[in-house]
Amino acid sequence: MGGAESIPIVTIDFPGMCIYFSSSDKLTLLHSDQALINYIRMLLEKYWPQGIQRCQQSYGAIEYKLCGYPFQYTWFDTNSESLQAQIMCGYFLKELLTQGSTLVASSDLSRYSHLERTAWFFRRSTPIVLDQRYTNVPNFTVSKGDRLIFLHLNQQMQRELIALINTTYRKGVQEVLQLGPDGVRIKLNGYPWLIQYFEQRGYYFYGNASLQGQTDTVYFMPLTLPWPLRINPPLEPASENRYFAIGLDRKDRLRLLNCPIVLDNIIEVTILQFWPKGIQDKKQIGYWFEYKMAGYPWCASGYETVEARLLLTQIFQNLHMHGWAIMAALDTSRSLDDTSFLIFRSTPSRSMHYMCLSLNEIDKIRLINAPSDVVKVVHDAIQTYYTYGIQRFENYGSVPEFKLNGSPWGGGNNYSKHGRQLLMLLMDCLVKLGFGFAISADVSAKYHSDGMCIYFSSSDKLTLLHSDQALINYIRMLLEKYWPQGIQRCQQSYGAIEYKLCGYPFQYTWFDTNSESLQAQIMCGYFLKELLTQGWTLVASSDLSRHTRLERTAWFFRRSMPIGLDQRYTNVPNFTVSKGDRLIFLHLNEHMQQELIALINTTYRKGVQEVLQLGSDGVRIKLNGYPWRYWFEYKLAGYPWCASGYETVEARLLLTQIFQNLHMHGWAIMAALDTPRSLADTSFLIFRSTPSRSMHYMCLSLNEIDKIRLINAPNDVVKVVHEAIQTYYTYGIQRFENYGLVPEFKLNGSPWGGGNNYSKHGRQLLMLLMDSLVKLGFGFAISADVSAKYYSDSDDKSNEYKIDVHSWWFARPIS
Repeated sequence: MGGAESIPIVTIDFPGMCIYFSSSDKLTLLHSDQALINYIRMLLEKYWPQGIQRCQQSYGAIEYKLCGYPFQYTWFDTNSESLQAQIMCGYFLKELLTQGSTLVASSDLSRYSHLERTAWFFRRSTPIVLDQRYTNVPNFTVSKGDRLIFLHLNQQMQRELIALINTTYRKGVQEVLQLGPDGVRIKLNGYPWLIQYFEQRGYYFYGNASLQGQTDTVYFMPLTLPWPLRINPPLEPASENRYFAIGLDRKDRLRLLNCPIVLDNIIEVTILQFWPKGIQDKKQIGYWFEYKMAGYPWCASGYETVEARLLLTQIFQNLHMHGWAIMAALDTSRSLDDTSFLIFRSTPSRSMHYMCLSLNEIDKIRLINAPSDVVKVVHDAIQTYYTYGIQRFENYGSVPEFKLNGSPWGGGNNYSKHGRQLLMLLMDCLVKLGFGFAISADVSAKYHSDGMCIYFSSSDKLTLLHSDQALINYIRMLLEKYWPQGIQRCQQSYGAIEYKLCGYPFQYTWFDTNSESLQAQIMCGYFLKELLTQGWTLVASSDLSRHTRLERTAWFFRRSMPIGLDQRYTNVPNFTVSKGDRLIFLHLNEHMQQELIALINTTYRKGVQEVLQLGSDGVRIKLNGYPWRYWFEYKLAGYPWCASGYETVEARLLLTQIFQNLHMHGWAIMAALDTPRSLADTSFLIFRSTPSRSMHYMCLSLNEIDKIRLINAPNDVVKVVHEAIQTYYTYGIQRFENYGLVPEFKLNGSPWGGGNNYSKHGRQLLMLLMDSLVKLGFGFAISADVSAKYYSDSDDKSNEYKIDVHSWWFARPIS
């Protein structure tokens, strides 16, 4: 679990305190004052009616485990426990403020937001007397990109807000959902003017928190002036436009919303001065003015990470000099590609020295634009207060870097407590040097790939490509839970983890009602569901072996936000096409079964021939005839789906252009299904209506047993793929050259051959290539079998196989 040492004890009169939220039900306090510990407990008992399950000391911190799941991620933004937790935290902030603990910083300090949420840092101040007319703590949360959830707002303020949105936002309000007497969900978009609205009503922005690992909840207080402990206190209630925002988007965009024209030139000059690669483009887009930067400052690597933070530091410094102070950094999107939304407020012009304490990777602190006295004080503080000490202190380029022992920013371990304690103490040291806290912001869209691959082979094996022991144990637990026959053995095989199951869950059988086969389908459905709730989203399902008798489908997952599924739906419905004229549905209740039979009889001319019940929630429906044969057909000259030579490229390019043109006209490729298993048949492509958009599609074509071709791929993709193969594929590249007009990599070994250890390396390579393409802005589209070319041994029917495996398509928006 990481560091096993208790955090250093701070004195009772120490002016700082930290509270952070973790897992789905824990609140942790870093402070040793027994009176404060008891006070926090009293607040929890008062504002969390479900109660406290237990309170314990954990490595010097006090951990309260609550009943229920107040901090659990859920897809449903009106989940009652989530809303209740947001209200509870608002009351917490209010009660602590009146007792003299002022919120100074709200910060996300863990790589894994599903393990640890926001950390709140408080400092002791004079107790604040709040206007007693205001008993509640108004707050709002951005949900799903286009919804605003307001809590603790009276009916008049709700009506005023809806009117304000309809007046100031061109597209207006789409939908209003009442959440009790003082809550409302409004479906729309847009943010900064909301803060101004609350200020005009006597409420000031106070703090924010990501409580369920999603977007931020923003809290307001009826504060009396002056506002303590911040460099940017409010002046007086705003009667005119006093706010603007900067969005850091798409890894390379800096967007200005509501920005006074006089500031445009200041920001542009600062970018040109402090971002070495300069500006690529600038334009007005709707409500935004956008700078497209050369390079990727918000997805930087190496020393560019320092330059990106220095750029923001100088922007803050220059804007403050011209009367605009950074006030808040909000996470309005939980996409791994998105960063903070920065809000500025008008303030008296003043020359300020801004510096950045940059927390990098899992164990580093860099001091950017920091005076020499700060470097010395920080060095002494880390040596004094961080139990595990400094592994290395040296300059990283031109800035000081501390590499700490342990993983204080790793999340989910006891080093995290030490990291938060250290930051609390560093804040105290900086305050004593005259620095005030400005913001805590997410300015990096760079993320660890955290890709994972699971594939099925032989008749009884499931193989995992991932090195995380916790995940290895979790997969084992799922198998023990959902495969009652049990696990025969679990072993490491060439760096992969191979689970050999009892029985034959993946064995081909002519009998489509074979109980083990159906059980395996159900097990895999539960696998997908459980992994999704843990933050592993299925991105690609691909057949990557010529020999399907040896190796089955490979599933590729990517780390995402844990998804809260509707608990009313416990099963995972699925269907299989069998023998060309049968549909097997599993995990469908009787009502849905009857509806499906009626739907088939209504929409399919020949109707249903036979219905066979498979337990209480399964059914096999035998159709009259073969419905897959009723088409509008184009007969192409030649044989594109059984092509040889350069025609294999032309066939895939044809499909690439079809996908691209259909997307432009509002139809996106959604799935590629293998409905028959004949070697001569290819995938069944399904499209879904979608907003029209210009997209660039490309194909990563896997050919023969050892080749990768890049079809319709931009130059940046070719370079990145080349470097990724050289870096990640153990056996290397045998040859790299153009095949006609497209780049072709011939790999050493036979990664698409199946039934060998090269297969593991091939799947690992594809997992890492997917990550590289995502970082270039591409999303995965489909994995499809588009080649009917196969080898057949007339004497030995068991020696028949596809010549080519699946091809992969990716797409990214054309800007």
